[in-house]
Amino acid sequence: MTKNLPADTSTSLHKINYLSHIHNFRGIAIIYIVAGHCVSAFNWDNNEAFGRFARMMLGNGTVFFVFIAGYLFQHLSYKYQPKKYLLSKFKYVLVPYFLLSIPAIIYFTVFQEREDVWAGFYENPTYLQIIYFYLTGLHLTQFWFIPMICLFYFMSPALVAFDRVKGAYFLLPALVVLSCYVPRGDVLQCTVHFFSVYILGMCFSRYKDNIDSKIATYPYLCFFIGVYLAMIVMEFYLMTDNSLPFLNFLRKLTLSCAFMAILLKVDFNSKVLSVLAEISFGIFFVHTYYIEAFKKYEEQYIGYRLEGNSLYLLIFIGFILLLSSASILLVKKLFANKSRYFVGC
Repeated sequence: MTKNLPADTSTSLHKINYLSHIHNFRGIAIIYIVAGHCVSAFNWDNNEAFGRFARMMLGNGTVFFVFIAGYLFQHLSYKYQPKKYLLSKFKYVLVPYFLLSIPAIIYFTVFQEREDVWAGFYENPTYLQIIYFYLTGLHLTQFWFIPMICLFYFMSPALVAFDRVKGAYFLLPALVVLSCYVPRGDVLQCTVHFFSVYILGMCFSRYKDNIDSKIATYPYLCFFIGVYLAMIVMEFYLMTDNSLPFLNFLRKLTLSCAFMAILLKVDFNSKVLSVLAEISFGIFFVHTYYIEAFKKYEEQYIGYRLEGNSLYLLIFIGFILLLSSASILLVKKLFANKSRYFVGC
């Protein structure tokens, strides 16, 4: 069950049933994103191989979010109005981003210095530190996504024009190569890196009548899964020193296609996944607060990072998803439709 969504995937999907596969994909995407961030809560020194495997498998779930964003942007482009579009993004993406950033920004400008900012960051006056945090999203692990996706919003007129040019999507292979060449980095670099993913999502929507009928067949499904499994082996054994980061990117791109094929092929109906999909943007905003709080608890009350294993990681992922979901559902209950201003959904 689906509903029209803006490009940030922040609106619920429950009224256009032929996009139910995108709704389910969104639920899967937020599980991946949360799981990827949960890995950092444990010490993997005594289980190094599994720790590396977990980071490899669960990291970079952002690819799925960006793919979905591109898909939904093209899906709604027939009624695109620049002023209305940008206003909705301001209200339902930037306002919650601004509000939910406040605790982290206060903490990292008043009480503790953030380790992963550039040299000289804290030599700036506090007001500039605040501005830099908002512009870069460096105050929380996942918040870099918001400044990046805002650049896609500003590019929206050009993206609509691109979608309407015959043969424009033949540029996709070149854009994927560009993404492999330009790794993740600052906001501008991330925009270049993920541009091909966004365009691929748009392509899947633009030609869904042809693509959906083809990929939802066993030959295509087996092809995507086969390539994905082969790339797992390549990445695990070849990328031991992180010298080939594009392998992870290409594998997640392949997995995006595989998920589309599976979700189109299988009539998947899960209440839990549906709820996660409905509130996925809210979970995206709040989950790192709980992960960071757990890390702080480890430091202050245990004195060391807990040793990680598959069971602990699985339990922790479930715990963070449950806690984040409960928080979002409580906010939605308290503020009803106005909850979108606070948590994005």
